Amino acid sequence: YTLLRTDFVALSDATAKACEDSLANSYTGEATLALAINSAVDSSSKSSMDGEDGSANMYSTYAAVAVGADGKVLAAVYDEVQPEISFDELGEITLADDYSVLTKRELREDYNLKGASPIGKEWYEQAGAFEDFVVGKTADEISSIDPADADLLAGCTIDISGMTASTAKAAGMVK
Repeated sequence: YTLLRTDFVALSDATAKACEDSLANSYTGEATLALAINSAVDSSSKSSMDGEDGSANMYSTYAAVAVGADGKVLAAVYDEVQPEISFDELGEITLADDYSVLTKRELREDYNLKGASPIGKEWYEQAGAFEDFVVGKTADEISSIDPADADLLAGCTIDISGMTASTAKAAGMVK
């Protein structure tokens, strides 16, 4: 429950931040909005033992979409966060009151992907290219995106598995 509540707070914060994001896509016209989150505890998590805190290394992906009446995405915004939640032997969270984690979009240049990127783009720039790539696609089309698609690779060479899963999930919520 505590970890789920922590993720819900992260989702609420991410939603508020997305509304203020200067890089977010926009659209005009009528649409249905949907938001999806996928979270998992990473295998690098550890149990608390012998008075030492344990950790739940979370991995959460967020996608917000505006979907037209035809079921196609009109605009998409995507982000990820990877907090490490520490807890004691009783399962109580032991984070400092001022603990916060920036999302990958918020980190911008501080994510430091550009030097390792074969296309010389930072994470948020590549996520933006993915967001543009899914415009005009349905949930099923997003689910079946080929990560080797040349048009996609021109702007986004990072792993898109989380992106496709969350964005397709959000788009699929609109019926």
